[in-house]
Amino acid sequence: MENREQQTGNQEPANGGTLLLLALALVVCAVTPAMAEVVDPNDFLSNFLRGAEEAAKVTLPLQAEGQFEVVSPEATRRDEIALITRPPTDTFIALRQGGVRAVLLGDGAFRVVGRAAKAESFPLDASLDDSDFTREDFEPFRVSRYKNALISDDSATSLMVTLFPTNSQYCLVVISFDRQRKVPLKIQYYRDRVNNLVKIQRLSDYVLVGDKWSPTTISMETFSMQTHTAMTLRWTPQPNVSAELFNPASLAQAPLALWPTAPATP
Repeated sequence: MENREQQTGNQEPANGGTLLLLALALVVCAVTPAMAEVVDPNDFLSNFLRGAEEAAKVTLPLQAEGQFEVVSPEATRRDEIALITRPPTDTFIALRQGGVRAVLLGDGAFRVVGRAAKAESFPLDASLDDSDFTREDFEPFRVSRYKNALISDDSATSLMVTLFPTNSQYCLVVISFDRQRKVPLKIQYYRDRVNNLVKIQRLSDYVLVGDKWSPTTISMETFSMQTHTAMTLRWTPQPNVSAELFNPASLAQAPLALWPTAPATP
């Protein structure tokens, strides 16, 4: 099955893909165990997805600094972003001008906006500073988040996998992985119906930092809103990461100026 994105809302996979996805959804949605509980150690796809989960983890802290741009039909808004990841998958996010700080932990996520005195819960479907990215879109790939997976397309360089999430704002996620590195290249998000493609994320220009491949260009497009958000990042090892950045109780005091660069141009 080949998924081709259109340029308007209510996207549908081409070449009869809608009927196939509908049929698969009827079968898979009836399966209650998470995929991690029924994984076959001898199955190629199971092993590949386990490898993708390992590829999403870090073994040493990393920091990324760069530009964050949100484009809509009305305006273009630019900011500076800092990302810090620590083993295995915790992530700290800061937007300098937006005054946003967020932390994604294995057991929850929290955010502080503006001059708020304390952190609040960061819901899965809440956007990061009114951008195309929600908290869920920053979650690292984990097999346990899906009830089942199927190979949609296969080539010498990439593998397209259709996944059925649990506890998600999306009913279907289609990920195109780099076959060798096991990192995502494109993620298609379907909401409410399996023929309703609402967003596409693209990740490219990967660099090897330590033992982890990290994207330096990330973008997200939302079709119904005709909006587009892009991040351009520079990754470096960061061995001296403060544990306070990942403490929800002190998140409101976390610095926004983590990078020695000039303020973004409005």
